[in-house]
Amino acid sequence: MNRFLRYLKAAFFVRERIPLLGAVPVNVVAVMVTIVLGFGHPAFWLLGLCAETAFLWAMVGSKRFRKLVDARTAWADHESKSEARRDLILQLTPPHRDRHGELAAKLERVTDHYRKFAQDDAIADENLANLQTLETVYLKLLIARQHLDAADSDREITLLADRITDLETDIADDPEETAPSLRESKAATLELLRKRLAVFRKRSSSLEEIDSDLARIEAQFDLATDAAAIRARPIEAKLDLDLASRMMAAPEYLDFGESLTAEAGERDLETE
Repeated sequence: MNRFLRYLKAAFFVRERIPLLGAVPVNVVAVMVTIVLGFGHPAFWLLGLCAETAFLWAMVGSKRFRKLVDARTAWADHESKSEARRDLILQLTPPHRDRHGELAAKLERVTDHYRKFAQDDAIADENLANLQTLETVYLKLLIARQHLDAADSDREITLLADRITDLETDIADDPEETAPSLRESKAATLELLRKRLAVFRKRSSSLEEIDSDLARIEAQFDLATDAAAIRARPIEAKLDLDLASRMMAAPEYLDFGESLTAEAGERDLETE
């Protein structure tokens, strides 16, 4: 229901770029005009209501429009997590930080291009939101690779197995009056530790998957920057809008990207 209301709100306030006027909330303007005309003849109100219902239904029913709204929402969430993102960047060792810096520079060039030549263009917004999400995924992939490169796998597996056992015992021994939020926090930490253990147990294949995913993201950024360099229209460099969502949802090794937060949470639990 919340998602439907988000789509409905976005459809109601949808903007179109009009020469000399810029981005205009055309639906809001149409509603206001209909209300004014209705004072002259009430039939306009009925006609406007039917037209507005049909318009909103068509917009919310459009898969493309829903993808655009989801992409913009994902970017808003990304912005709200900027501080956590800076912490992740600080974790990177120089080679990985330089690699991320190159990708971030490409993102900045594409963003500048869209601001200058494709402002308020729906496809540009989709491309940019996709790239911004992919940059976050890329950062987490680098963190995951760094973890796997630096760790002594056998020792890490032993440590993780011991921590999982201790946490399982702790959860099992929790008294009934333990706060539900604390139980949920411990359960979430336990699930994260189990995923990390699974990744370490298949370290070699995980590294190959990470390298493949990093290369796919870099290819998307190369396409976008090449198009920006020749000032191609966004539609001529249409990006894979599903790639970011698929990559955000799929690989377990992305949980390494949340390692600082998770480990801080574990330390907080241990002190309670």
